[in-house]
Amino acid sequence: MSHRELRATPQTRSLLVGETRIDVRLRVSARARRFSLSARPGRAIELVVPRGARERDVDRILSENRRWIADQAARAIAPSTLGLDRAGVVWVH
Repeated sequence: MSHRELRATPQTRSLLVGETRIDVRLRVSARARRFSLSARPGRAIELVVPRGARERDVDRILSENRRWIADQAARAIAPSTLGLDRAGVVWVH
């Protein structure tokens, strides 16, 4: 583990969960006062990091939230369905 502060440029960290590699985008923010994880459709999972945070703190946050990150990544991959499948029905849009 490192005691260095993170660079202000965006970075990516990879987590290995089972056989799956999950990329988490790190964004250092001067306005942030705490760490914040977010997952939005169509975007990478993002960890907002307060300026001055150390790499070991980032590693700890990612480790503590490993299950949540894996769940969010799985939800992003899973096909979304509306439950409108009906035998003999063709939907036209």
